[in-house]
Amino acid sequence: MNKFWNGFYFTLFDYYRTRSKPGKRQLHLQFAEFWSECFEDYIYERLREGYAGRPDVIVYPEQMTAKGLSTDVVVAENGDIMFVEVIAKRLNLQKSVVGLDDAAIEEDLRAGIALKIEQLSRNIVEFRNGRSEERRVGKECRSR
Repeated sequence: MNKFWNGFYFTLFDYYRTRSKPGKRQLHLQFAEFWSECFEDYIYERLREGYAGRPDVIVYPEQMTAKGLSTDVVVAENGDIMFVEVIAKRLNLQKSVVGLDDAAIEEDLRAGIALKIEQLSRNIVEFRNGRSEERRVGKECRSR
């Protein structure tokens, strides 16, 4: 499984990038969107199975906020809400991993983690302001 997830995705991504034609929707971006949806579904199913048999927990697939932002999976447990974001990020092997280049490591972290943290922060603000699907999820969980 490790080889599949670590290497296969980027092999196909690079292949589709070379096959993309100017002026058309880029094949590698279509592939990335498809893969992302599949991986989000996989994580949702694993969480749902992991919490199976727990009446105090509800696991929801992707939820949209009023502003069109989304959280990949939402877990409601005993009145608490957990927002889950799924991400795959290719590290810059030569600079970040082998060369330990500070700027490359910082860029990898910014692109792979910081942007998702900002997204989660916006989603939490939307949730607290009551303008999101997650807010409905929280109310539904508390009413049980």
